[in-house]
Amino acid sequence: MSERPILEGDLAHFGVFEVLAFLASAGHTVVVEFQFEDGVVKRVHLDRGEIVFASSSLVADRLGESLVRAGQLTQAQLDIASRAITPTNKLGKVLVEMGCLTPRGLFEAVRRQVEEIVESLFAFERGRFVVTAGLPEGSTRVRLRMPTREFVLQAVGKTDAPEPQAASAAATDLAPIVDRYDRVLAAIARVMRERGVDPKVRLADFVAGADSARSALFAGVMLGAPEGLDAARLIANACAPTGAAAFGETPAAYLETGLEELFAFALFAVEDLIEPAEAEALAAEIRAIFEGGEGR
Repeated sequence: MSERPILEGDLAHFGVFEVLAFLASAGHTVVVEFQFEDGVVKRVHLDRGEIVFASSSLVADRLGESLVRAGQLTQAQLDIASRAITPTNKLGKVLVEMGCLTPRGLFEAVRRQVEEIVESLFAFERGRFVVTAGLPEGSTRVRLRMPTREFVLQAVGKTDAPEPQAASAAATDLAPIVDRYDRVLAAIARVMRERGVDPKVRLADFVAGADSARSALFAGVMLGAPEGLDAARLIANACAPTGAAAFGETPAAYLETGLEELFAFALFAVEDLIEPAEAEALAAEIRAIFEGGEGR
């Protein structure tokens, strides 16, 4: 692999789509490094024009975090596996040895991680790109589920995300949404506990059967826990490439729709536990929370 750039430029003149489409069409074997603000660096490996790997400096783009978002790994499992990582014992190998993944499952997970990183590139409009010839010796190689040119076109079509700065700013506006539904679900969970029902068990059914369009929102979130909803993880999931951007929605709309579905399920799940009068009292309490008439 050559360390001297063979092509470089400003994304203000040649966007991510143009760069990847050109390299794919030309059939080049290269590494293209995208350098964004705040020190964010993402690299894409192309072998004869086909994307075979991608990496990122962001923690959210790591394999473990991708697996947690996808619901294939719990945060506790990731924490345990992370402690066993060494320079020669990578996370994927550790997870297979732990029985958390099969070798085939690891391959699919790495491919999904690569696709997520590539898709996330289209949320950036400012930065630079640097292309170097060849691939690092011994680098990981996986193939996307479709030809690179087709994948890039599809990614552009479904990505209408704000710039990273705007997305980051928007995330601060998502906390009130989580807080509102957190208080509602706390009221429902309280009733469940009063009836001897564990909310974590009852609400776990929601995640198990969640619609695929929303399941990524609750990846790694423990529902019905006494300490309430994990606001930070919910917001991170909503802003992740597999969240709102994957469905052409704003993080706020994606988050609120998912939490509304959870609320509807939780209310349905508690109806068989209480009498009509109690149900009306609970409904009144919930209305007050949604109308802002009651704090936690």
